[in-house]
Amino acid sequence: MPLTGDVNRDQLINGADVDFLCAAILRMETDLSFDLDQDKRLVGPI
Repeated sequence: MPLTGDVNRDQLINGADVDFLCAAILRMETDLSFDLDQDKRLVGPI
């Protein structure tokens, strides 16, 4: 299935999809923030 942006599969791409994504991100256990000074994998040696 191609990625369309219709996250909640209600046949509409609207604010409800954004709300669904935001709620999913807030519930993720993974910390999405990063520090470029500490995470050398993103930028290589500084």
